Amino acid sequence: MKEQKRRWERLVELLDVKMSTGLDNVLDRVDREWRAIETAMGRAVTDGQVADYAEAAKRNGIRTEREIQALKLQWADDGSWELESTEGFEAHREELLAFRLEREEANNRYREAHLASLAELWGMPGNFKAAARIDALLERLEIAETMIDALMEHVPAARYSPSARGARARRGAAGT
Repeated sequence: MKEQKRRWERLVELLDVKMSTGLDNVLDRVDREWRAIETAMGRAVTDGQVADYAEAAKRNGIRTEREIQALKLQWADDGSWELESTEGFEAHREELLAFRLEREEANNRYREAHLASLAELWGMPGNFKAAARIDALLERLEIAETMIDALMEHVPAARYSPSARGARARRGAAGT
């Protein structure tokens, strides 16, 4: 089984080879490696070690493309863990690490461009630190406004109308 895993990792490495080495050469090498993996997995199936190829792949820690994409989407929604360290996906560590680093880099580039445009808009070009602080304060203000709106939906409007405030103030002054 370790040899199958090593061959699978080798196949992944071959797929990462730059196109400059010649596509035909790479495809031939990938094809040979793939046949070796299928042969080894087929042996495991015929020897009764596993029921089928899918089970053999799972035993080797190899996940389907659908499972990998689902994990990537889940991480993109949350992002609170190191994607490449996900248990059960050890055989795909390099692919997941590359995906995480690529996404983080894209997010950083977007954030920098966003801050640059905000700094320019607010008349302080190049002052990313101030733009980031103002942007964070505006986000907090937006959250506070949303919370106030939600609270106001549950309070009768008549209690907080200007005439109601004036009446309370008059009652308070008369009572003292």
